[in-house]
Amino acid sequence: MGRGKSMKVYKRRLKVKELYLKGESLTEIASKFGVSVQTIENDIREINRQYMAAVEKNPHILERQAELILKHLDELQLVKKELWKLKETAKSDKDKLSALKAIIDELSHEARVQRLIDVTKTINNYIHIEKMGILVQQVTDIIKEFVPLEKQEYALRRIKAIGESIFSSDKKGERS
Repeated sequence: MGRGKSMKVYKRRLKVKELYLKGESLTEIASKFGVSVQTIENDIREINRQYMAAVEKNPHILERQAELILKHLDELQLVKKELWKLKETAKSDKDKLSALKAIIDELSHEARVQRLIDVTKTINNYIHIEKMGILVQQVTDIIKEFVPLEKQEYALRRIKAIGESIFSSDKKGERS
């Protein structure tokens, strides 16, 4: 992909993320960019992949994100509570209807937040990554201790290839 095209894709993904968080459907977003829904799904998948890569490099991101998500959901609860009060004290049916529409919007927003980042999946992935890191280190230590020096590089390459094939098959399973 050329530099100009990759910059165009990068900018589109930033806008896709924004529109998705605002609650627009994948179809609406695809229509705005003149691309397929599949392209938008791929963009969101890539955005999530980048997020996971950042979490792998810095596990404190996950903790901070979880805090922010929980805070955001608490704030949504407060907004919904106030909207219900407005609905109950509304003098006219029109005002009640407006309050109910706002409540529906907040419920929709809350559902998108919960759907956007499945914290349990993210935490499980992080735990899995941590365990894999420990396992790889132990296997490397064993190879260095028991495999003759001239065969160590070969053994490590084989283990790396096995790991890559396992992770690529995991990725294929996620797409299905």
